[in-house]
Amino acid sequence: MSDLKSPNPSDLTPKEIKQIVETFPANKKAELLENLFDNLPEKERSQVSQRFSVSIESHSGPLPSPEQLKFYNDIIPNGADRIMQMAENQSKHRIGLEQLVVSSQIKESQRGQLFALIISVFSLCTSLILGLNGHDTVAGVIGGSTIVSLATIFIYGKKTQKKDSENQNS
Repeated sequence: MSDLKSPNPSDLTPKEIKQIVETFPANKKAELLENLFDNLPEKERSQVSQRFSVSIESHSGPLPSPEQLKFYNDIIPNGADRIMQMAENQSKHRIGLEQLVVSSQIKESQRGQLFALIISVFSLCTSLILGLNGHDTVAGVIGGSTIVSLATIFIYGKKTQKKDSENQNS
């Protein structure tokens, strides 16, 4: 089968076996483990096989599974509690950031509306004064462009808000 020489696994500690297996290339590990078992009696082979059996778990979520939390608690004093505190602190931090972003967006929107009001009042007053003083063409251009600009901005803003709300809902 192979020219690998098999040490007697009963003479090795689990740590030594793990070190031996880790030194082999991936394509030779299965062959090595197979050869390790060849020299064992059937009873010991089943014990070693059970000890080195592989189990695969899958967990999805921000926190470890309850079994993993218990494992952390066994290894690190109050490990599960520390992990839960870390998750709670992260959640508080994220909520705080979201609140900050929302409040700053509201303030920015209010400032934009205030500046738009100031500019439009100033432009329309300028247009009115120019119109009363006989500069009808300039007054019409300033007044008309102000109204068209504000209407365009509000229409574009509403479309953008509608797209954003649709993207968040989907």
